[in-house]
Amino acid sequence: MIRLLLYVVVIVAVIHVVRRYFTVTLKPAVQVTPQGIAVSDAFGVSWSEIRQVDVCRMPTSGAAEFSVVLFGNSALTVTSAYRNFDLFAARMIERWPQIETEWMRVRRGPPEISERVTVWKKD
Repeated sequence: MIRLLLYVVVIVAVIHVVRRYFTVTLKPAVQVTPQGIAVSDAFGVSWSEIRQVDVCRMPTSGAAEFSVVLFGNSALTVTSAYRNFDLFAARMIERWPQIETEWMRVRRGPPEISERVTVWKKD
């Protein structure tokens, strides 16, 4: 009986470690460079290419998902679930300080209400 309990504990621990590994390593990552922004080295946009920045809050089953859409030659969406999102957010606000108030208002808004706001647009 003790041996069976030990096996169950070991199996549960292994499952926990495997789930955590895949959750962390399979999440896309956003990279911020002096040239621009890329998501998991697959797709990116240069700083000079960005013409518009939208911030969005979408209700989900648990909490609201916050995302940023960068419009250049194509659209790049970065969600708060991506690794390095906080660094990305800091760099965006550092580059365009005028977006901070609306960015934070949308991010902290009611999680049950959808909202999308254009916080910056190239003249």
